[in-house]
Order: sequence, then structure tokens, then C-alpha cells
Amino acid sequence: MKRIGLILFCIIMPVTAYSAPEKKAESIAELAQMYDVSSCKDCHEKEDNEWKRSFHAVSLVGSL
Repeated sequence: MKRIGLILFCIIMPVTAYSAPEKKAESIAELAQMYDVSSCKDCHEKEDNEWKRSFHAVSLVGSL
């Protein structure tokens, strides 16, 4: 029974993940707004502080 659930999960998850329509940015400003996560720290302060101390925080060129 677990195997059937795993098989269904492996089939259904990719289909649902890629079936959502993808919004395309029409400008650099719109693209930046789509990826703006500055409001996330309001509810996720601990995670934001952990991220700020990680290598991921400076992984983009010119991010600091």
C-alpha cells in the first residue's frame, strides 16, 4: 500500500507543480518585485536571521 502511495505521489506531484500558469515579468522592476521577500521577515524573523548569516545571503553578484 505504501508503494502505491509513493507511485501516485511521484506521478501527481510533478503534474500539479508544472500545471500552474507561469507569470512572466514584463520589466526588470516587475521581476524584482516578483522575487522581493522583504516582507517575509515580519513573520519569519528566526529564519531571516539564519539566512542573513548563510552563504545564500550573498550568493548573487552585487547582492550586498
